[in-house]
Amino acid sequence: MQNWILNSFLGFVVFALFAMPPHAVAKEGTFVVTQKHYFLGRWVVSLTKDRVKAVSLVDGYSIVAIAPAWKVVFYRDDTQKSFETSMVSFLKTGLTITQGYVTEAEVEKSVPIPNKYKGLQTTAYEFYRGDMSRSKPAWTLADVPKEAAVRVSKYWIAPFISNQPTICHFVQKLFTVPLATGYPVAFIDTRTDNSSNAVLDILSCKAKPPGDVQIEYPKNYKVCKSQHDVTLSAHAMQNMDEWAHSLGQ
Repeated sequence: MQNWILNSFLGFVVFALFAMPPHAVAKEGTFVVTQKHYFLGRWVVSLTKDRVKAVSLVDGYSIVAIAPAWKVVFYRDDTQKSFETSMVSFLKTGLTITQGYVTEAEVEKSVPIPNKYKGLQTTAYEFYRGDMSRSKPAWTLADVPKEAAVRVSKYWIAPFISNQPTICHFVQKLFTVPLATGYPVAFIDTRTDNSSNAVLDILSCKAKPPGDVQIEYPKNYKVCKSQHDVTLSAHAMQNMDEWAHSLGQ
């Protein structure tokens, strides 16, 4: 009788584990997400329930924030330089290179729709712009042909990856997408000429066991006074110095 009860209990536990959705088991672990922003390029974002790390694959620097203080630290391993700021400050400014960019969308006025995006369980929001509405990339040059107006934008978020407000808002500010409850998966504009543009897209999402990915602040790095001291590579800094020197001649 005791063996029957024990076997029944074990059977119930095994059934419950396999009956759970995949994200329910992985939620306390680490997610590693690879994404592409149409201006900032490719990033790898690693996150747990209380820490997050974003690595720019284009420019080679990292950004880390850890609870409970949520200090935001930019750093480069090649130069061993870092820059520190508060989460409050980062959520106001984001990256200095994207401060002029505006993604117009009022999430709180949109109706969330359960939706799957590239196999991930997400919540989708749609924003109808009107023919005269336009996105506002600050880096558009005068000689670049103007794009057609944005007709509708669609925004996918995934609370199962993270619904920790500080982590979600950190990543959303990094990628210049609207603040919402849930991890930002993709943001795609469709224009009046039916062309589309992915402001943000997801390339892969992997769940890792707890402790499989280390997210820590750098130690003994030289602390700099600005983001640019860290976000620009030594080669880019040299090019800027040479350009500035040439202007002065």
